[in-house]
Amino acid sequence: MLSAFSHSNLHIPKHIFLKRFISNNVQQETVKNQSRFSRYVLGGSIIGTGAFASYHYLLDSQQKRKIRINLQSVRRAARSFYLGIKIAADYKWNLWGLDDNSDEYNNNIKECHLRSANKLVDICIKNGGLYVKLGQGLSTMNHILPKEFYVTLRKLQSQALRSEGNDIDELFKEEFNKLPSEIFKEFDYKPLAAASLAQVHKAVDYEGNEVAVKLQYIDLQDRFVGDVFTCRCILEMIGFAFKNFNFSWVLDELKDTLEKELDFINEANNSKRCYNELKNLNFVYVPKVFDNLTTKKILCMEFINGVKISETTEIKKMGLDLKEIDEKLVKMFAEQIFNTGFVHADPHHGNIYIRTKEGTKNKAEIVLLDHGLYDTITEDDRKNLCKLWKYIILKDENKMKYYSSKLKVQEKYFMIFSAFLSMRPLHRPIHDKFIFNSDWVKMTEKEKEDAIQQGKFRLPSTKEFKKMNKEEIKEWRAKFKPYIDELKDDITKVFQQFPRGLLLVFRLFWLLRHINHGASNEPNVGP
Repeated sequence: MLSAFSHSNLHIPKHIFLKRFISNNVQQETVKNQSRFSRYVLGGSIIGTGAFASYHYLLDSQQKRKIRINLQSVRRAARSFYLGIKIAADYKWNLWGLDDNSDEYNNNIKECHLRSANKLVDICIKNGGLYVKLGQGLSTMNHILPKEFYVTLRKLQSQALRSEGNDIDELFKEEFNKLPSEIFKEFDYKPLAAASLAQVHKAVDYEGNEVAVKLQYIDLQDRFVGDVFTCRCILEMIGFAFKNFNFSWVLDELKDTLEKELDFINEANNSKRCYNELKNLNFVYVPKVFDNLTTKKILCMEFINGVKISETTEIKKMGLDLKEIDEKLVKMFAEQIFNTGFVHADPHHGNIYIRTKEGTKNKAEIVLLDHGLYDTITEDDRKNLCKLWKYIILKDENKMKYYSSKLKVQEKYFMIFSAFLSMRPLHRPIHDKFIFNSDWVKMTEKEKEDAIQQGKFRLPSTKEFKKMNKEEIKEWRAKFKPYIDELKDDITKVFQQFPRGLLLVFRLFWLLRHINHGASNEPNVGP
């Protein structure tokens, strides 16, 4: 056959013909294989889709919900990792080759901080749930985060999810195998309040008690591990690109607190313990918990009529004294920090209500709500904290140094630690090179000369700063910058040293400063 073809009019040499013959056969076989593979893929897809649809049809609503959550988790993770890469690239690109002490570096890094913070807000809102809660937690850390971050992240304080009627019914079925109408005489599906983890509904039980029912968003616990892991990766990516943004450790603290907040049985137990430990303060009230109507995702408690501590106009209409309220507030938290060691760690305005104490006309009673997040200070740490506070007031630096070290803070950082704890200026500057103006004017000329030779300098008074022009301020800023940068590094080290339990205490002090109605200049929370 080959011979016949080779002697045809085509006059094709045998080796070329053979090559074409084999090539054509190979191509035909390849086309057949591809067609066969396509049919297999199409058939497998149809069979697989049908099998999954059948499997999905046989699942109950809870199992279907978990499959949906897993698919959504992949999408949230992809979106978040993409954002982390963009933020890291932003820092690398805009700070590349710049001198840390230059004005251009300072301006660029502030712009990077602001852009990054806005991106984080957007991603938290898109992803919802735990992302919003984590962002809210970061927004309260104004003692360690750059201003651009904690100010921008405060936008998340007003963000909250909403559970629809179907989700509410499904949650009750999962927890009690009953609908709300089967458990309560009355149940209002419209929430009284909503936050990042839960929302609160008003109801009436069959004994006629008005109750507040706190419902956790149904999928949060299923999302927890994956969302926290993704958030940690994002922070580490930013920290890799920007060496001064080493705050992934903060997420470890927030992770622990979130695990506690997602367990409403834990919150119920905290509430009862708080009641027992504060019952000696007759101006504090903790609402009753209904254990038979409480699970890990549903909390039922006594309904409280009162006003938020921030609603000063309404408080005044009630004839109550703001100064008295501030003093009682400080006493209440001082009792927890310095005596019991069991500390409410989320005392924002929405968790503290004020009402007139029963049997009085103008005496205020503080109602403490939301007991999901507490911190326990060990007895040794509590005693050492009391001692440190005492010697801060007495200005005894040797004892301040000693008790700082007892709280795991290196002695060389005791002034920084004490300043953050007291939330007010100490008897001398926290950096050894600084001298207060009030101390400088008391020094002799010889003492001033010695101080200057040692590289120390006087800090301008507040009046002097206000009178400075832009060039003078710029000159002082350049002079201060090396020391401020040194202090920033030291502050980060301090927060990594002291017992983790005290981190929430610091947060409590900062929140107390914001809650304080201005009746006094500083909230005195000392023992």
